[in-house]
Amino acid sequence: MIVRRKFAAAIAVLTLYPAAVHGSDMSAVASVGVKEEYNSNILFSPDEATKDFITVLSPGVDVADRTERFEAGLSMRLDMLSYAENSDLNAVNQTYRGRLRWRASPLCSVAAEAGFLRDSNPALGAWSTGIVMSSVPWNRITSSASADCQLAEDTAGALSYGYGRGYYEDPADPDDESHDLSAGLVFDLGKYFTSVKGKLNAGYGRYDFRDSTVDTVSGSAGLSWALSEKMSLAIEGGLRNTRSEGTSAISGPWESDAWGWVAGASVNYTGQSYTGALSYSRDVTPAHGLGGAAERDTWSITAQKRFSEDFLVMFSAGYYALESVSGPSASAIDQRILQVSPALRYEFSRKAAIDASYEYVAVDYPSAGVEAEKQIISVRLRIFHDFLE
Repeated sequence: MIVRRKFAAAIAVLTLYPAAVHGSDMSAVASVGVKEEYNSNILFSPDEATKDFITVLSPGVDVADRTERFEAGLSMRLDMLSYAENSDLNAVNQTYRGRLRWRASPLCSVAAEAGFLRDSNPALGAWSTGIVMSSVPWNRITSSASADCQLAEDTAGALSYGYGRGYYEDPADPDDESHDLSAGLVFDLGKYFTSVKGKLNAGYGRYDFRDSTVDTVSGSAGLSWALSEKMSLAIEGGLRNTRSEGTSAISGPWESDAWGWVAGASVNYTGQSYTGALSYSRDVTPAHGLGGAAERDTWSITAQKRFSEDFLVMFSAGYYALESVSGPSASAIDQRILQVSPALRYEFSRKAAIDASYEYVAVDYPSAGVEAEKQIISVRLRIFHDFLE
């Protein structure tokens, strides 16, 4: 009887979990990181800079399973921040992310993701989004779904939807909710131009804030070239229409309708020991924590040079310009951010690495006539272990 029960249980497991029959590539990677950081302006304040040393302990885990047609993963990381002087800012940041991908047929695949982020001080990493937010705890929920299909021998299509909701625990800070829908076609123009592809994109975004709502529709076309095995170039441009409405405490209800343009361009190089990218983009984005949407111009450059199997040098720089799309409720959105960061990494093995980096970040508020800047020096040790290896 016991043998029969075990046999029945095994059959049930194999039936409900076909990966066990067909074979899968599973991993369960645990990691821990320890970072010591000096920050010259932890609140990114233009008035009075508060400097401090921050110790960050970051345990995490990433579980993944891959088969020929199916991928699934779940990751979690905690960042435990301990301030040397400002202990009242001690906190635990949290990051969770789940992901699925299924190849429904040889020509089509679908994917979905969902995540949650809790950041005790968004101002610490303001340069990564090009938006300087309030330095109080912020939570964000994200989810997305997408589908990719090869529609014909030389035509591929993609459809995606993304949802996001950001909120502060303090009612005085504005929450926001975003919906982004995009559809695109990619055409292989190799019959006419060697290594050239064409692209058409259409997008719709709706951003809801406490005092305003923004709807934006855009359309663009572009080309990409594989100039060589190592270098590629892409460029696109188009138009967008943005309609906004809301209520101002000073002027009352308001509405606006504005036309603008969207664009993107990039040059990428991928060599055996060197990689680099130079890019520019212009789009409309929800300005988290600022109560409105903004037009954002982004210039960025990244480079990485591997001098040996163990040692590499990295560099990144970016310039972000944000301005209000329209409407009095978003009139305060006017930021310019400059970020420069060189870094070094030494990899002891596939399971351990140490990083040393320097960051300079400056933000300018032209309409207010104030500026803020900070310098960050950090050293981080990371250790990984795959329990299923």
